[in-house]
Amino acid sequence: MISLAALAVFSGLSLNLLLQFALGATSIAGDPHHKTDNRRELPSAQFLILFLSILSLWLFFNFIMPGFLKGFFEFFLYFPLSALACMGFELLAERLRSWTKPKTKGIKKTFSSLTAYEGLVPAALMIGAAAADSFTSIIVLALFFTIGNIAGLLIP
Repeated sequence: MISLAALAVFSGLSLNLLLQFALGATSIAGDPHHKTDNRRELPSAQFLILFLSILSLWLFFNFIMPGFLKGFFEFFLYFPLSALACMGFELLAERLRSWTKPKTKGIKKTFSSLTAYEGLVPAALMIGAAAADSFTSIIVLALFFTIGNIAGLLIP
């Protein structure tokens, strides 16, 4: 139990501090100096996609990927497969949203799926591959990566 708590704190702080603030993604969510629209919106669908992408790709790399591709070559696959997973989950979210609520204009997008959410998914996979040894560990890591990103976008 202590190791899961340590993973939660480590994942929330490391990805949040290293990537969110370093890349300046907090300024994307809203401009506090804008005169007409002071409202900040969180891309809740994209945070769910971030969480699901980390989980599904960790499962792929640990259980489905053939053994001869693991090791050094695995790191070269993190970015393109992360971008494909983000695009696929965004397409699925758009289809589900248009099917359930046809009058809405779509999901709020802050991150680009083409860049795998500005490198957040591949970085989370690299940290998760090194730190997570079970499915419970990767759920804790992915959840707190996502919560760390939410906190990064809420802090102006």
